[in-house]
Amino acid sequence: MAKIVLEKLVKDNPAGLLEFFKNLDKETFGIDWKLHEYQQTALKHALNTLFYFFHQKEHLYNHYQTQTIEDWKKQMSYANDSTHFGLLGQYYKVEDNQIPYTEFLNRASLWMATGSGKTLVLIKLIEFLHQLATYNHIPKNDILILAPKPEILNQIKEHIEVFNKNSSVKINLKDLREFEKSKHLQTSLYEPDGITVFYYRSDNITDVDKTEQLSYKTVLNNGKWYVLLDEAHKGDKEDSIRQAYYSILAHKGFIFSFSATFTDTVDIVTTAYNFNLKKFIETGYGKHITVSGQEYKNWNKNKGDFSETEKTEMVVKSLLVLTAIKKEAEYIKTHHPDLYHN
Repeated sequence: MAKIVLEKLVKDNPAGLLEFFKNLDKETFGIDWKLHEYQQTALKHALNTLFYFFHQKEHLYNHYQTQTIEDWKKQMSYANDSTHFGLLGQYYKVEDNQIPYTEFLNRASLWMATGSGKTLVLIKLIEFLHQLATYNHIPKNDILILAPKPEILNQIKEHIEVFNKNSSVKINLKDLREFEKSKHLQTSLYEPDGITVFYYRSDNITDVDKTEQLSYKTVLNNGKWYVLLDEAHKGDKEDSIRQAYYSILAHKGFIFSFSATFTDTVDIVTTAYNFNLKKFIETGYGKHITVSGQEYKNWNKNKGDFSETEKTEMVVKSLLVLTAIKKEAEYIKTHHPDLYHN
């Protein structure tokens, strides 16, 4: 499995980091919600990544280039015999009959366990994108949220309602199918006290317009999107064409990918913050812990994602966690029957 590369760079503030980046409020959410320290750290790493990409890009690229393990560089590049080379080659620079991995470094993954509140981080990041763009620290690219399930999109909508109750920046959500109309009515979707953000089902982004399906070409926007993917990286290998569409939408912008589980090389290598299930438990968070088959469900379909040893370790770790939870629950019920816990 690939190793995390980006986080090594962005965990510390860059030299010359602008005070504006440092002083953004990473704690407040809505009327009375406060983000956990680990959520604030995720935002810090995301901001540092944006600063590197838009202000010190050479430093960022040098960090990747000086990594000694070369396999991931080959895996992130597209040779001229790759499945999607013809499509991606229309939008990306081709060198020596391949699209080099450096063309796909305009992205950052936030690897956060289920239940860790990554949705709140995603929404705060929208606020930061608005503030940074308003003061010309980053381009005023439009913002797009993509998620594979209505339940995820509904959760985002609900949390945005909470956020909007006490924020100087109001987020106005619109269906992506309204994009052309909105752009026709407004040259910029950025306002001093608000921003229009588009959303759509990620699995309905295709290369044709039909019923619920929407062609990436219809909303290409010259590739100038900030794309926020919430669990939208998932899918069978034959669905990898969608990943190409997402990349094309942001080929002159930036992609943030949020998930509890990453297996693709590009997502792991470009992880800006790792707070996966293991770290979530080790740091003492996780009131509601569910041991599920999320990491295992694609074993039969994507045999190369994990070795047999890694699969065994995952199962053993899950069983150990489940056993520990049960034993602790038994102890609490026996020694503290007056306590309530759902």
